[in-house]
Amino acid sequence: MLGRVVSPQMGRVLRHRDRGCRFPGCERRRWLKAHHLVHWAEGGRTDLGNLVLLCHAHHRLLHEGRWSTSGHPEHDLRFHDPGGRRLGRFVPRFGPEWGKGQPYHGLVMKAGVLALQGDFREHAAMFERLGAVPVEVRTERDLADVDCLAIPGGESTTIGRLARGHGLVDPLRARIDGGMPVLGTCAGLIVLARRVVGGQPLLGVLDVTVRRNAYGRQVDSFEADVLLSGDEGTQHVRGVFIRAPVIQDAGPRVRVLAEHAGLPAVVEQDNMLAAVFHPELAGEDRLHRRLLERA
Repeated sequence: MLGRVVSPQMGRVLRHRDRGCRFPGCERRRWLKAHHLVHWAEGGRTDLGNLVLLCHAHHRLLHEGRWSTSGHPEHDLRFHDPGGRRLGRFVPRFGPEWGKGQPYHGLVMKAGVLALQGDFREHAAMFERLGAVPVEVRTERDLADVDCLAIPGGESTTIGRLARGHGLVDPLRARIDGGMPVLGTCAGLIVLARRVVGGQPLLGVLDVTVRRNAYGRQVDSFEADVLLSGDEGTQHVRGVFIRAPVIQDAGPRVRVLAEHAGLPAVVEQDNMLAAVFHPELAGEDRLHRRLLERA
């Protein structure tokens, strides 16, 4: 069929096949358009081998944003950015300029948050504020789909028990050993630590010794600024200390980026970043931003 109009019958088959927008990462299921992979004016056929469903935003991105496709819609459909790079785990995001009719070409990574227990929602909100797509990680499949990971504060023993129950310990260790950037805050630091005073380490990937609840009980919680060192000099970072652990010692590959009361408060080792406090509860985004830049 050489006409451009999709018949009602073909539209129903297309909706049954695609279920929603076919652009990677898009979950829109309403207000969809049938897109010709080869434009109808260039001889593209109006049939299932040349049609995919796209939401209004991604339809315009292909027509006006110099994106392209390749492959067949039923088995190997691929999307390519204006530079010809294939879209992998990255998904596009639309800024305020989209409302003015201008497609936004930025690619945003999927930032995972281990969502078994603790303040994972605050980490997800922080990633979203920074323009990343937050993904709550509860399964090995979730973990495989993210580009970086935050391990939140909470109860480290509970997080460990649930991680074992969900079969996540080995996959987490493998992704981190493979270079995935990771941020651990408070209990997340304990989850990463190689040595835990009075307890058993979980992942054992960060060469530090930690002591849990070293800053006191819940009623002893406080906020404080620490001076963070980095490539751009030093910056004050605000953190909330809630039953925070203490880093008693660190291995030779561990770099201390900040201290509090003479003890390490933020450390870095290869692709791992960890803090004894909660930056996300203070609305502090510098550590999350550092993680995203690494990813």
